[in-house]
Order: sequence, then C-alpha cells, then structure tokens
Amino acid sequence: MRLWHAARYKTQTILINYYNLDAIISVGYRVNSIQATRFRIWATGILKEYMIKGFAMDDERLKQGKTAFGKDYFRELLERVRSIRASERRIWQQITDIFAECSIDYDRDSDTAYHFYATIQNKFHYAITHKVLK
Repeated sequence: MRLWHAARYKTQTILINYYNLDAIISVGYRVNSIQATRFRIWATGILKEYMIKGFAMDDERLKQGKTAFGKDYFRELLERVRSIRASERRIWQQITDIFAECSIDYDRDSDTAYHFYATIQNKFHYAITHKVLK
C-alpha cells in the first residue's frame, strides 16, 4: 500500500491509499463480506467481458481523458488499434495470395474471383459479428 497526494480542487489535496493489484485480487477472492462479494461480482463481470469480447474498457475513465491516464495513453491505444488493423490487412493479403497461387488461370477481375472474395468477406463478417451481410 502507498499513500499518495491527489488534487481534489486547485487549492486542496487529499490523501489516497493505493493498493497493489495482486493484493486486491487475492484479498477480494478470499474474504467473505458484502464488499468482497460486490468486488467478486464486479471482477467476474470484467473477466467475462474480456473473455467474450477480447477486451475490456473502463468507459467512465476514458471519458475523463488526459486527467485519468496522462497524455501518452491515447497515443498508445491508437497505435495498438492501428497494429490490429494492419494485421487484418495482412490476413486479407495472405488470402488473396493463396487464391492467386492455387488458381492456374487467376484473373483478379473475373466473376469467379469477385464471387470468391465476396464469399470470403461474408464469412469473415459472420465470424466477427454473427450477422450476414446483405
């Protein structure tokens, strides 16, 4: 545990206890109290969201912007999203390369290629959203 000074207003500061995350989780799952039960419900919800979606976000803290995270946080988040998007492009490029390699008479402007890519795009869209493109 560490004691930190935090600005409450421009002229007023308050002391805040910061605990180690591992300690919070360990205690939260071992203690039997109403507060510990609420913590377990909250933590389980976050873990469930992470397992289903692959990410978890604290919307309220994100809305606060720079005051909650600092100036480099959003830059890092943007870089990570760009990296994910770049990997999606690489996957799509690999699919086109495989199709071109496997097709003896590959013509990227042919109806066959158009329908193939439309089908693959629909499969990807369905895999991600569980909805069919119209």
